[in-house]
Amino acid sequence: MKLYKTVLCMLIASLIVALHAQVDFSDKPGLPDTKSDQYVIIQEHDNKDIKLGQRTKNINRLHAAAFNGDYALCTVLLEDGVDCNAQDRKKRTPLHLASSKARLEVMDLLLERGALINACDNLALTPLHYAVEEGSGPAVFLLLDNRAQVNVQNNSGETPLHWAIAEKHKDIVTALLSNKAQVDLVDNAKRTPLHWAIYNDQIEIAQLLLANGADSNAYDHQAITPLHVAAIEGNASMVEMLIDKNACVNVKDSKGRTALYLAVSTNKSALVNLLLEKGAEVNAQTAQGVTSLYKAAEKNYLKMAELLLQKGATVYTKTNRGITPLHRAVAKGNRMLVELLLSYYTASAQIPSKLCSKPLIQQAQENIYKLSQAADFKSIAHLLAQGAYPNAAIKAYVASKQKRLFKAIKNDNVVKVIKLLKKGFPLNTCDEEGNALIHKAIQSNSLETVNLLFFLGAYKSLDKVNTKGLTPIHLLLANDKLELLAPVFHSSDTIEQQNGKRKQSDSYIKHDT
Repeated sequence: MKLYKTVLCMLIASLIVALHAQVDFSDKPGLPDTKSDQYVIIQEHDNKDIKLGQRTKNINRLHAAAFNGDYALCTVLLEDGVDCNAQDRKKRTPLHLASSKARLEVMDLLLERGALINACDNLALTPLHYAVEEGSGPAVFLLLDNRAQVNVQNNSGETPLHWAIAEKHKDIVTALLSNKAQVDLVDNAKRTPLHWAIYNDQIEIAQLLLANGADSNAYDHQAITPLHVAAIEGNASMVEMLIDKNACVNVKDSKGRTALYLAVSTNKSALVNLLLEKGAEVNAQTAQGVTSLYKAAEKNYLKMAELLLQKGATVYTKTNRGITPLHRAVAKGNRMLVELLLSYYTASAQIPSKLCSKPLIQQAQENIYKLSQAADFKSIAHLLAQGAYPNAAIKAYVASKQKRLFKAIKNDNVVKVIKLLKKGFPLNTCDEEGNALIHKAIQSNSLETVNLLFFLGAYKSLDKVNTKGLTPIHLLLANDKLELLAPVFHSSDTIEQQNGKRKQSDSYIKHDT
């Protein structure tokens, strides 16, 4: 029994010693976990007789003391012969750890004692990488002043400049460039710092890099240029800046994709329009023969397809597999998109034979024909209400009628409003900003028109938002016009009663006087 207790005590003692000797660093690549609570230093400043048998323990203490910025303990350990360039299990030196927390006094002490300023850990990261990620300008300046290699690359080919951009530290980027950081040095994926700046949405850093000679047409291992990246990110400001700095607008990546093609996938019309205005080729094809219009149809982007067609996109261009944008629109089941594409087919252009028998094609053709034969606005409005696509001529005609309706609402001309509504305008007719008729009436403080629209059922649109996210209720509150809601709740006329009057209002609006 005594032997058992003796052995147990020895095991416990050994475990305690091991725990004191072991410093547990984070497994995060490159840098120690700054949230770690495991850097506990046993303060033994009075014990200066460090034994050789405690070498490993004291090396770990130096690393931990450097990380914690314990200048006094670092001094004691160094004076007692601990190697200032000793490495932990990840090949980090005390200077790496001091730099990771910007422990300036300790960094200075270690450098005075001969710390290797360009020592690499197991990922080939130097103290400068660590200081850059910490975002400490003073720590970076201290290392640079001591001739740290500014263009050193880690195992991924990333320099401190790459890291400064990733961490969005413009002041450190400036310092590195001032110390001869190579502005176009690429990582293992051949991405330049400019690529990194655009990936990280750092337009000021991108401008700084370009001002220092960065190549706006540099390409990575997939032939992706900074302009491609800006298009992928949907960043119109970055696109415009790069083109102004001589970025080639029609350059293709390894898959034959242009910036325009990539921008279409963002569904940002302003960005696509910018590229087209800057000379982007609207009918450029990828290595697979895919055009920007095909991509818009594939994504089911009606407005984008409309923009591209207006800018000269060819509707019947085939991919290498013989597929057209019309094939994709039919596959998506989007009748309005099908009608849009068909409206750009010329008489001599044949609709693919396999599509002619498709019900969607037949219905689209029927709608196009009916719109072309419509003799009055009411017929046109009826077709549009059923989902027919309005071509450019129809849109212009409808817009002129809408303009008259909106003017009548603004002037609170109830007679004119009724007359135009009878011609076929629905209550949910909207302007370009998404304002329905009730929005327009409230904005104009047109009380009689508000009463009319509520009577006809416009109260159902009180929660309809415009493009700015505002409902009629928001407009009433913003303009202190809540009294305009009185007609809805007047006397015993509740919402339920208004619903009961709906049939009456429908017959009223359809009656032609």
